[in-house]
Amino acid sequence: MWRVVALGNLGPNSPHWPATQEYLRRIRRYTPLDLHEVKPQKGPNPAAILKKETQLLLPYLSAAQEVVVLDEQGRNFSSAAFAHWLQERTQLLFVVGSAWGMAPEIKDRAQHSLALSSFTLPHELARVVLLEQLYRALTIQAGHPYHHA
Repeated sequence: MWRVVALGNLGPNSPHWPATQEYLRRIRRYTPLDLHEVKPQKGPNPAAILKKETQLLLPYLSAAQEVVVLDEQGRNFSSAAFAHWLQERTQLLFVVGSAWGMAPEIKDRAQHSLALSSFTLPHELARVVLLEQLYRALTIQAGHPYHHA
C-alpha cells in the first residue's frame, strides 16, 4: 500500500481539487492509496513554521517502512524508470511539504528523495503531479496505453 501525506488541505474550491480526486480514483483501480492531509502551520517565522510542521509529520514517518520525500534536489526518473522502481516497493510513504518546503529533519529521516522537476512547484501542484506519475507508473506496469512511449 502506498500513502501520501501532504501539508495543506485541498478543498473543493481549490483549482487542484478535481485533478487530485480524479487521479486518486484512477490509482485506486490498481492499488490502495491513502492520502492524509496535514494542516499547514502559519506565522511570521519560517523556521518556527517548519518546526511545527515537522512535529506533525513525524508520527507518519515513524509508522512507515520506506519514506520518499519530494525535493527538487532529489532523484530524477523517467516515467518508465519510476514505474520500474515502484514495482519493487509496496510500502511507501510519499511526503509533500508545505509552501515553506520541508525541514532537514524530515529529509534526513527519509530513505528516498524524489524530484518531480528541476523547477520549484507549488505544493498543491506537486501533489497533483505526484499522483499523476503514480497513476502513469501503474498503467506502465499494467501495459495500459495511457503512457505513449
